[in-house]
Amino acid sequence: MRISNIEWLKKRIGFIRKLGEQTARQRQIIDLLNNEAGLTEQERKLLHVQATAEKNDLQAQESERKQAVQKRIEG
Repeated sequence: MRISNIEWLKKRIGFIRKLGEQTARQRQIIDLLNNEAGLTEQERKLLHVQATAEKNDLQAQESERKQAVQKRIEG
């Protein structure tokens, strides 16, 4: 079963909170999740968009790391 972006964020939130320096998006995500029960429909959509962006950034970073390792292997 595929995990929703919001559920993925809830699992990742512990890590995000421990970061010494959080991005503006990460701070906004934390603020939105702290008030999840009282979010308006627009805020829920924003949270979904921010979750998708956070997930995409993480995937891009992972891809860059893999490419860097591959370049080192190839010499």
